[in-house]
Amino acid sequence: MNLPTAVILVVIVVLCVFAARTMYDTFTGKGGCHGGGGGSRAKRVRVSDKDEANYPFSQEVKVGGMTCARCAANVENALNALGDTWARVDLDAKTARVLSKRPLEASEIDEAVTRAGYYVASR
Repeated sequence: MNLPTAVILVVIVVLCVFAARTMYDTFTGKGGCHGGGGGSRAKRVRVSDKDEANYPFSQEVKVGGMTCARCAANVENALNALGDTWARVDLDAKTARVLSKRPLEASEIDEAVTRAGYYVASR
């Protein structure tokens, strides 16, 4: 085996190791966007009251770092966990609309999004 062939073989082996590790992390929920954006994955929160008329307060924020439907669900769950809220995320627009039964401080929303591993890009 000559030197160029050995170098190419080493490069291929290294790439295969990185690919296998990335696949493992993705499938186990530990890496990539499927790991919750690097933050803690929010527990699924079901909203029992889905009547918009019962939510007098509304805020919309642009959320950065979301790349897939699982990211969007993670942000929704983090915001719904605030209590008396109903959040809906539009992945294409990268926005979250947060309906609430009580006034929410901007910092409450920011902290929930940050804990989920994403960031509020704008209001």
